Amino acid sequence: MHLILLTWKHSGHYNAPGRAVVLVREICNDLIQKSREFVQAEEIFNVEPLDAVAKLQTTLKVCGAFKQQYFAYKQRTEKETPNNPWRFQNSALFARLDAFLERVHDILDLTKTTLQFSKLERVEVGGTRGKTLTNSVQQIFVDFQAAFEKVRLGD
Repeated sequence: MHLILLTWKHSGHYNAPGRAVVLVREICNDLIQKSREFVQAEEIFNVEPLDAVAKLQTTLKVCGAFKQQYFAYKQRTEKETPNNPWRFQNSALFARLDAFLERVHDILDLTKTTLQFSKLERVEVGGTRGKTLTNSVQQIFVDFQAAFEKVRLGD
């Protein structure tokens, strides 16, 4: 972001909104690409749910930090270049990144749900109706596993 700010301040060519927007979009595209390499779609449902959750949370943290830096530097432009501050539409900059982050959030929710349902495999209920309730919980676990397998295989 600092390099983009310096370019904005000193370049006669790249201090136009259209050019700066392209630079930020390219950085967003690179972030998405590196995130996809870090959290590979083919592996996300084949690794331990805790590992998947950690990778997804790291992805969200890194992309969120990038956006925070952008907004911090946007404020700096109002002080450092008061005649030409950044006045870009956030949707013009972050549309693709935001859509990607929304998908990551969805996958994270699914992964956390998988983690919670995996605990049902070991549940045993005591009491007078314990066997019936344990069988019900085990059936819920089996049903979830079958539904999850369909999602994992893309059916």
